Amino acid sequence: MDAAARHAWVSVPEAASSTRSQNMPRWRRVLKWKNSMPSLSRSDKIGLCSLAVAIVGCTATVMTVEEIRALLGLHPQRTAETAFLPKGNVVREQTAQPPAEVESGLRSAPSRSIPPADPVPEPERQLTALAASASSVLPTSTVASYEASKVLDADESTVWVEGAAGDGIGEWIDVEFPTNTRISRIDIANGYNRGVRFSENGRVRQALLTFSDGSSQMIDLLDRRGIQTFTLTPLRTQSLRLTIRSAYPGTRWSDTALGEIRVWGMPITDG
Repeated sequence: MDAAARHAWVSVPEAASSTRSQNMPRWRRVLKWKNSMPSLSRSDKIGLCSLAVAIVGCTATVMTVEEIRALLGLHPQRTAETAFLPKGNVVREQTAQPPAEVESGLRSAPSRSIPPADPVPEPERQLTALAASASSVLPTSTVASYEASKVLDADESTVWVEGAAGDGIGEWIDVEFPTNTRISRIDIANGYNRGVRFSENGRVRQALLTFSDGSSQMIDLLDRRGIQTFTLTPLRTQSLRLTIRSAYPGTRWSDTALGEIRVWGMPITDG
């Protein structure tokens, strides 16, 4: 033991019983003395503190583990040195309390019921027609037939051609559905879409759409090939009639042709 350690050993009684420390608990006097030690080795500090505890008579002293560690100058994770306390000392362990729950954030929110969402409407789809009929039909030729069902075969190159004299003004074609249907859109392929026959035959220029609920709507068609789309205010019907009101004249024949009628919407199942 070096000179500084020997000086500390001699000073133990004085530090433990100094007049200014009389009002402190006895073990705290030792702690005060320990903090004023000169620079000693760790083993010397442990020995000195053990002797100091014995001198001040701490046999009935109650100390926490943290206080003992502070007295010995030990790292908080090292607990083996508490064995240097004299027998009979009572060590009071401190139980760590869980942190108080934070008022905002950790408190679970009260459960609440979520109302059911509104049903998502089904998207419109192309409807399957039951049948088609017409006021007149051009007789079958050596090239093709021209019956009303041709507007339902998904082929723009096959056509219904009216068979009345002139451009077919006032002639009509009916499309029927198997059940009541809510329709919102109609696609029409105008004319005879097969090479020069498009211009040689007449094409519909204006038509009146009539529905089984008694409503009707006038539409104007362009003089071109391909599908033309007409959006309707959704309505309930079981049939559709297209009546020719005016036509683009053909360069060779006066017969007016119509390639396709496609109806979009939703079937109605509630009667």
